[in-house]
Amino acid sequence: MNVIYEKNDARAATNQRVMKQISEAEKRCTPFPISCQQREGVWGIWMQSGDEYLLVNPIELVSSVFADDVYYLLEYYNKEFNGQKPKGYFYVDIRCEHHAYHWRLSHTTLASSGIRSFSIEEYLDKTKNAIDELYQAWSKNEPVAYADKTDVTIESLELCKKQMEIKAVLPSNYVLMNASVQEEVFQFHPIDDEWNEDYSIGIGNRAYKTTLTNWDNDLERIRHQLETYVYEREAELKLFFDMSETTVIIKKKSVLDQINESKGGCSYKYKDYALVEIRPNEFVNKPILKGYCNEKETIRTMYEGLLCHALRRPLEATSDIDLPTKMVAYNKIKSPLIEAFLKDEHVTDDACSIRQVHVEHVLTICPDYGQLYTDEEKLSGDLGLLYDKEGKPIQMDELEEWQWEINPIVVASATGRDYSKDWPDYHKRGWALSKQLRERLSTDFDLWYDCPWEDNSGTLKKKHLVL
Repeated sequence: MNVIYEKNDARAATNQRVMKQISEAEKRCTPFPISCQQREGVWGIWMQSGDEYLLVNPIELVSSVFADDVYYLLEYYNKEFNGQKPKGYFYVDIRCEHHAYHWRLSHTTLASSGIRSFSIEEYLDKTKNAIDELYQAWSKNEPVAYADKTDVTIESLELCKKQMEIKAVLPSNYVLMNASVQEEVFQFHPIDDEWNEDYSIGIGNRAYKTTLTNWDNDLERIRHQLETYVYEREAELKLFFDMSETTVIIKKKSVLDQINESKGGCSYKYKDYALVEIRPNEFVNKPILKGYCNEKETIRTMYEGLLCHALRRPLEATSDIDLPTKMVAYNKIKSPLIEAFLKDEHVTDDACSIRQVHVEHVLTICPDYGQLYTDEEKLSGDLGLLYDKEGKPIQMDELEEWQWEINPIVVASATGRDYSKDWPDYHKRGWALSKQLRERLSTDFDLWYDCPWEDNSGTLKKKHLVL
């Protein structure tokens, strides 16, 4: 729950207590011994441990900023003992708690381990500086210690660099103010590939490609995980790639927006976001990504992306493997509960009782010459094939007239002639008409809206489900 009013003496007492805790925690901290430098002729991020310099994995280092876990981020570089490479490996249990980062450093060949603590501010500063300096050296084609490694690339390092620039998501001892938040766009888009399993995922300017393997993902389970957000305003989705999951954590986060002083105290106002965290699977070798996003648009993007992924399945079974076909997969994701949330409808007991609907056909309004929409088989159709909730034929002259406007555009494009169109106005009218059609259309149909091929204005970034 958010504090909406606080007396001055209570706030002062809280601040004094917390500042004392921070001071006591930082007294127990030691310098964080990492830096980017050139050693043995190569650039890398190194951690000094006594007389030794251990090579630091930058991806694991950045991920440790955001999630408590055991990390395998240290190794000897080009080291031999008695002519042999060292046996075993280092592992570090990293926790950010009680106003500091705590490392329990262990090695598989040693029985003992030790704990060191580092201040949050120094941990973040040295991590960011080391990442920036390594990226700069690598970009200049300087020799780097990671050149022969498959798990660290300059593309991954660039993601690390961009993620560390998002200050609002970095741990802090102080209250986050909305003025410091950069709202970003959550991304989840299926990508065409041979097996119809690839997708891109990311936040803002940080994204990468990975895979949602059909054989080890239960689409109904994923739908239930996303529906959890409607009740709890928190969801954790696990998207498997050959038994290794990409975890998408979405939490509603209220950020302090205004402080209004009044006699004897202060009142507070907040702005709500979806705080999104993407923890990558073991195959992509990318850092944890984290950012503040629009709540409704994040849930919509995830939901529409999953539905589009289902539509990539074959219409009929193609093998003996028990995988859902296109419409079965689509109906496993289809959720009246999520759609009620996206429409700002109050989730009542009656609404919850409609746990699932069965969609027979998926229509996409995408006007072409003589074509209003295509169905799930990518076959074109017209209004004469549709019916309303009472089973009666639908007639919408204004929608057909809107579709006819595209005919001369299609002819001009096909014959190489110039053409122009007020695409924002065209889509504004098309979207409004599509919503009118949706209100009348039987629940046997799902309805999507997409831009025609001839529209290269970028007005519509992707197709949307009409609710």
